[in-house]
Amino acid sequence: MKKILLLDIENSHKTENELFQLLTSYAFVYLVYAKSPMTLSLDGLQNLADFISKKKLVLIKMPKTGPDAADFGLAFLAGQLSIQMGKIDTEFDVMSNDKKFEYIVDLLKIMGFKAQQVKRKNVSNNENKLDVINSDLQKPEYKHLLTALQLLLKNQPKQFNSLNNALKSWMKNSDVNINKIIELLKKHQFIQIENQNISYELARMKQVLSVQANATIKTLVVQLPTVEEIQQKPHLQRIKQYCDYLIKIQKGRPAKVESLMNSIQSILRLDREPFPQDFLNILIKQKIVFKLDNQVTYNDLLIKAWSNIDILCLVKSENVINVLESPNSEITS
Repeated sequence: MKKILLLDIENSHKTENELFQLLTSYAFVYLVYAKSPMTLSLDGLQNLADFISKKKLVLIKMPKTGPDAADFGLAFLAGQLSIQMGKIDTEFDVMSNDKKFEYIVDLLKIMGFKAQQVKRKNVSNNENKLDVINSDLQKPEYKHLLTALQLLLKNQPKQFNSLNNALKSWMKNSDVNINKIIELLKKHQFIQIENQNISYELARMKQVLSVQANATIKTLVVQLPTVEEIQQKPHLQRIKQYCDYLIKIQKGRPAKVESLMNSIQSILRLDREPFPQDFLNILIKQKIVFKLDNQVTYNDLLIKAWSNIDILCLVKSENVINVLESPNSEITS
């Protein structure tokens, strides 16, 4: 049985890798487009070239753009193929979420073909979590991806070149490969690129970052010191002092390592050069601050716990706070 795919690529966006996978599953893949919904890398172009030369991948561009232009093209193509192909040994899949394509499927069935519409399924919560939040996060490029997601939630460049330049500027102090980050953003469907224009899946970004934060929170149990320990140890007194400061400036906290170091030096009056860096390392070790490249984020619940340490010590004899219940924490790994 020969399986043919009619792909509504303007409605069902595909990455290079997804398109390559479809070509390994179908004898022929036909796609009609009015406006190109994807941008190919040189590697992607090379991978697809052989399929195009053998006419296993057939690309048809509509002569004019307009509403449903590609849809009419696919309907016409389905009619042409129904004349050329044998009914006994040919099966059609029409891949689109557009309800109108049910008519094409019905007409193919009337012509005697086995046909079905393949819709993109909604990804379940578990699958969506595993999309990025998995063992790959141990790889440096995935940690950089999380940083990129945090930055793009605040600012979304509209053009491909602007996105490329913005990522280079934002992450200039790291060893990140910007092209690799953009490929990962496309691969995991955080962005769509059409004619050099960028659209963003902000809800998906927030979900992935939330999952990662919750995964970190669930492993975090912190032992708080007693009042007596704080009184005896100067570094604990500084932690308490700086957490009191961070509570007061929740919306104006330093976002980068350099500005955080300057803040530490100013608030704690640590004049000698190594002291701010040493204290930053203490904050990181205590899981009060998290650092990724040049970016820093804060554990709100733990900062509040340190700020209220005298109250906690009177109420809790064991002086242990479990931060598993922290939906608003800004932790990222």
